[in-house]
Amino acid sequence: MALEQVNQQIAEAFKEIQPVLTDNLDEAEKLVQTLQNLLLQRQKLLRQWLPTTVDEDRQELLQQQRLTQDYERHMMVFRKHYGDTLVAKKRNERKLDLYKTLDAQR
Repeated sequence: MALEQVNQQIAEAFKEIQPVLTDNLDEAEKLVQTLQNLLLQRQKLLRQWLPTTVDEDRQELLQQQRLTQDYERHMMVFRKHYGDTLVAKKRNERKLDLYKTLDAQR
């Protein structure tokens, strides 16, 4: 698979994850796994391409570097959002458990 195709699939995966992240953590985890596989595939393609680059490839290399930085920023945002969502979910589960316990004691 070509690098451009993988980059396109990564961009699509980022778009799919955003709305799912707060509503469905299980689905978000699946999408993140897919995204992680795509990023690994991209990394392999870059490793194969880099040794063969020439001076004329400089602009493309800079473009790929910018994409890598963009992907890193997106992942940091998703990681924080995911962590915050997990904390909120656990907090809500604890409240629900407390209410169930109080209800059971009546």
